[in-house]
Amino acid sequence: MLDDTEADHPDSSAAGGVDDDSPAAAGAEAEAETERDSADDKDRADDKNSADEKNSADEKDSSTDDALLSRLRLIEERPLGERADAYTRIHGELVAALEGDYSNQQDV
Repeated sequence: MLDDTEADHPDSSAAGGVDDDSPAAAGAEAEAETERDSADDKDRADDKNSADEKNSADEKDSSTDDALLSRLRLIEERPLGERADAYTRIHGELVAALEGDYSNQQDV
């Protein structure tokens, strides 16, 4: 007969509980740990991909900024009349880019 201490214990197999030291419990815990590790690996991979995409976007923005600055420096070297026309073209390109129409872009 079980004494009161054994019968009240939640892990007691005699009381209908699950024995945490059983092979089934160990296997279930190992499987749960593998799933957590797998989810952690996926999260790390997603974080890396997000970081790579952000770095790629930052590099693209940086190269676009550099290209615009280079164009503006070239325009500044031109005579006043030519500068006005070139600035008007750049303004049109920037407006088109903001509105999503890239077909209006021209080289200076």
